[in-house]
Amino acid sequence: MIFGFELQRRAVAAGSSVEVHVCHPGAARTDLLKGDNLNRTGKIIWPLISPLIAQSAEKGSWPLVLCAAEEGLKPETFYGPTQMGGPVRRHR
Repeated sequence: MIFGFELQRRAVAAGSSVEVHVCHPGAARTDLLKGDNLNRTGKIIWPLISPLIAQSAEKGSWPLVLCAAEEGLKPETFYGPTQMGGPVRRHR
């Protein structure tokens, strides 16, 4: 978030019309936590708990699609899910 907000500040200072939005998918069940990305314990525990604490990959993509496609979003704003798998909202 700090990087995104600083990037927006610098874009404005440079006279650019670029807008920076900070988007987070929340916890999502994807293949990113497979292979060498987890230790042995994580490889055992993640498949067991992820259905309880993580949303689907599709729902995890919603904040990123919103930030890429929606017009009228506020710069220097964090967008993410309201709750596990909930709708996307502005958090700041």
